[in-house]
Amino acid sequence: MGSFLVPVDGSGPSTMVTMPADASPTTLGVPDATGGLYVPVRVRATMDTQRLDTIYGLRLSLPGLEPTNHNPTIASVSLVEEPLDASPMSVVELSADPMSPTPVAAGSEPTLRLTLTPDSFEVYPQLGGTPPNTTITMTTEAPRFFWYADAGLFSEDTTGAAQPDTQLKLDDDKHHPPRAGDRINVIVVVRDERGGTAFTHRYLLVQ
Repeated sequence: MGSFLVPVDGSGPSTMVTMPADASPTTLGVPDATGGLYVPVRVRATMDTQRLDTIYGLRLSLPGLEPTNHNPTIASVSLVEEPLDASPMSVVELSADPMSPTPVAAGSEPTLRLTLTPDSFEVYPQLGGTPPNTTITMTTEAPRFFWYADAGLFSEDTTGAAQPDTQLKLDDDKHHPPRAGDRINVIVVVRDERGGTAFTHRYLLVQ
């Protein structure tokens, strides 16, 4: 699909790639406000006759402008229960073991919470203005959390550190309400402003 495409050999969940020698502002365009340039990478997943293509923007930093960005680190993904009486709030880590999923009640609206480690919130210089009148402001990353599940409906499908909670509504007739005995896959993807990514896969069991 064009002589400019560079093949990435390999298959499976990970592979190595050598960056093109001409990956620079002269070929990739103007950097964004965080000083990043993006190389588009096409990933193709196949299963039998089914195929799914997606495009991922691999971020390159301008050399010397900023410290290297690191992926955020997930500290916990929890089930939060707020009792009606004076009992303390219950916070239970969601199971990452498919053979031992975390139980939730059928027809309930469990509250789920994701937290990151403190070092996930890195400070970086953000570009502002227009050349030649550009400014640099030191900014703290504000990663976003993207929630996915194969049953139920999230009250908020995108959250963040300021509002880390979302409810998984299991009583919505229009959005795959699970029945007792069903297992629910919950996947959370974390992204920061500079291309950092983390994800986790947790399991619920409807009772």
